[in-house]
Amino acid sequence: MSERSLRRLEFDRENTFYELLCSSNDISIIQSSQTSDPAWMMALGRYLKKIRVDSHPISSNCLLYQSIERILNENHLITRSLLLILKQCVYLYPDKLVNLSFQRYLSQALLTLKDPYLKYKYVRLLRLIIADIDEHDLRKVLPSTNDILDNYHQMDSSIMIVLENRVLTTGDNQLQSRLNELYQRTLLEYFKSNDFDDDELIDLCQILFQINRNMSLQCLFTIPNLFNDLLHYIDYDVDTMLNWLLTPETGEKFLIFILHMGRVFLEHLGGQRIFSCAHCDTPLTNRNELVSTRFTGATGRAFLFSRVVNTKQSAVQERMMLTGRHFVRDVCCKKCDAKLGWMYEFATEESQRYKEGRVILERALINESDGF
Repeated sequence: MSERSLRRLEFDRENTFYELLCSSNDISIIQSSQTSDPAWMMALGRYLKKIRVDSHPISSNCLLYQSIERILNENHLITRSLLLILKQCVYLYPDKLVNLSFQRYLSQALLTLKDPYLKYKYVRLLRLIIADIDEHDLRKVLPSTNDILDNYHQMDSSIMIVLENRVLTTGDNQLQSRLNELYQRTLLEYFKSNDFDDDELIDLCQILFQINRNMSLQCLFTIPNLFNDLLHYIDYDVDTMLNWLLTPETGEKFLIFILHMGRVFLEHLGGQRIFSCAHCDTPLTNRNELVSTRFTGATGRAFLFSRVVNTKQSAVQERMMLTGRHFVRDVCCKKCDAKLGWMYEFATEESQRYKEGRVILERALINESDGF
């Protein structure tokens, strides 16, 4: 019998088992199942997916859970059918994964998987677990971060999303430093050298965006890098962006990413010489808006500008300065919250009224670079 005929026969057996489960919803069939049979295991995975999607009452039956627990506590090889069953368990029993031998299977898969498709499905499973499971339980379910890092080059490239997600949830800057070393290039080059799905590209950019906003984490890529390199990667193709917005897997994620970018970069003043935040490179103003360089702040030299964008201000405070009493607001970067200087709200001395509405940026806290 040819290989194609054998596959057809195996698929027919799988369908027979699947239809039996769907037509009967009889848990006793699962309780007496032959779990060493690949066709039966795939049929079981498909059945669990169906009752989950259909919200069938049997999905909450404790006898079904006990049957699945018994099956998973046996020692199975990591196969497509097992990964399918594990995936359905994440949805059906999110608070019971510890009892379903998840950590054993996930650690075993990390060390033994060779097939590229299974590696891809394995990483997808990890991403699902991280998104849906409580942080306390994650530590009892996921392989250790060190084990994932040790096997990074043997896994699907999207494993980076899992690792960056761990940085985001744990605030582990040491882990972020190790990941920075793995990139070893621009984000655009990293995209080009790895085979990412569309939703993976957006997921990674979204996570890196959030890491950027945490001042305690040192991300290799700035927020302008993320947005520009993502658009450059798709060659600024409008059809691709529209497709991302209209596709269920990417639409919400891409829209949220765009909205987040819009919240950070509301304006860009342009100009030949640009002043930006020294911490995160957010554009603030240009040399055309510079009024005076003869000011002093807490860090030394400071500049007075007529207009500054992409900042947020504190409540009004009264301060006694060398030039008299002023009412001012502290000015911080809108992206990273780094303090940059202050804005003059009101000056009590007539000679100082020219400062009102203008902004001081301390020279040590900003960078000047070529603009457009």
